[in-house]
Amino acid sequence: MKVHKRVLTLVLALVMLLALAACGGESGGEETGGPETGEVKDTITVAVNAEPSVLDPPNQQSATAGMVNVQIFEGLVRLDNETGEIVPCLAESWEQIDDYTIRFHLRDDVYFHDGSKLTAEDVKFTFDRGAVAPMKAMIFEPFDTSKTKIIDENTIELGTKDVFPPFLTYLTNNATLIVSKNAVEAAGSDEVFGRNPVGTGAYKFVEWIAGDRIVLERNEEYWGELPEFKNLVIRTITDDTTRAMALENGEIDIAYKLAPAQMEMLAGSETSDIVSFPGYATEYCALNEAYEPLSDVRVRQAMRYALDLDTMTEIAFGNGVVADGPVMPNISCYVPPAEGQEYGQDIEKAKALMKEAGYENGFDLTIAVNENIQRSTMAEMLANSWKEIGINATVQTIEFSTLVEDMYAGNTQAFIMGFTAGGDDGSFFGDMFMTDNDSNWIAYSNPELDELFELAAVEMDPEVRNGYYAEAQYILREDMPWISLRFTDNIFGMSKELTGLDPDPEFYCEFRFVKSR
Repeated sequence: MKVHKRVLTLVLALVMLLALAACGGESGGEETGGPETGEVKDTITVAVNAEPSVLDPPNQQSATAGMVNVQIFEGLVRLDNETGEIVPCLAESWEQIDDYTIRFHLRDDVYFHDGSKLTAEDVKFTFDRGAVAPMKAMIFEPFDTSKTKIIDENTIELGTKDVFPPFLTYLTNNATLIVSKNAVEAAGSDEVFGRNPVGTGAYKFVEWIAGDRIVLERNEEYWGELPEFKNLVIRTITDDTTRAMALENGEIDIAYKLAPAQMEMLAGSETSDIVSFPGYATEYCALNEAYEPLSDVRVRQAMRYALDLDTMTEIAFGNGVVADGPVMPNISCYVPPAEGQEYGQDIEKAKALMKEAGYENGFDLTIAVNENIQRSTMAEMLANSWKEIGINATVQTIEFSTLVEDMYAGNTQAFIMGFTAGGDDGSFFGDMFMTDNDSNWIAYSNPELDELFELAAVEMDPEVRNGYYAEAQYILREDMPWISLRFTDNIFGMSKELTGLDPDPEFYCEFRFVKSR
């Protein structure tokens, strides 16, 4: 039988393709694809709602930066989010030398992504550098760098200025992730290093395409268990709906921070799951007491009584519960409001307080907010509610980094922001409210509160410490320096083909734990 050359060519081509496909299946090829193709998925793609500013632990400004940093960098210790225990990481062991000092013994098999070996000098450099980094000053403030002592290449002592009960808890904060001294010095500036980060983590930095994606690659020399996925891509998709749709159609594998409407859209999805776990986050509206009308506690209380936060925060944030103060319920020192401290909506009481304070005719107010749809929605509702008690509030939308600068400079009258406790300890809240603390951006001052936080800071008995923090919460609910809005849960969307999302209460999930089902 005579066979046409073209037909024969097509048959041979098909045979070759089938052979190549079979070889790819046997070798575990690195192309992505579904299980029906026999190909191995080698990339996990996570979409975030905002692009980080810098990837540098003590200089990070946002939750997305923190989330990317924990893929690249590691600390001396880490929090096991499944058990709640502080466990070894770069330090394999430690012991308390005295009330002010802990000696850490570093692993001897850890290398930075640039090939340099981790030593005690890198740890010292990290803490020396952190001590002068304004963004995370609150985390490094308790440590006394003059007491840092390098014993040998793998042994270092860290000291504190005073007795400091949450010593190890502070070391789980990702501001203290260890950086390479060689890499920072070679970069020449914090800005350059922040765009080209070098750590010891399970993933290493490859490239950053501004406004689009950050690409990480598995660190094949990692001292611990290697991640399943070779590549980790962090995409920036600021629009909530677009981010959710990208998850639904398989364009991404994990969607960071789902908004209420998108949670509804993905409910019952055949391709995606909604993953939720309690967080350490509070959305709040800060009231700067340097602006005269806001210096009167009666005005601040009136502003809270004017609000139907049950409805407003459900519309804006969707998940979680209305906040009854700055401290989240899953922080161990939390106590519920005392009798008479429940702030349900009461317009008449709000008007009476405004009149008593001398602001019966109200005043003008600017609410600053970054480009975040949930916070913008909340700001508009706050403005509308406060008009009922005479406050003429306008909303000003500002780019995030500029807003942060304005907050630090005290140039805002009111602003909406999120606060995430750096660990399970009440001391993290003191940083935001103590009179002389650099993180107190609202000119709030209460000597009684200062004393409570100071007493708690050196009290080794947990029950007594939490007693001080309970009294502090009572004062903060009365003084209302923040209108605490919502305790929000951590909400992710994730492909049904994946499991193992790290339930980090600070939203800084380590994606090295994610695996195929």
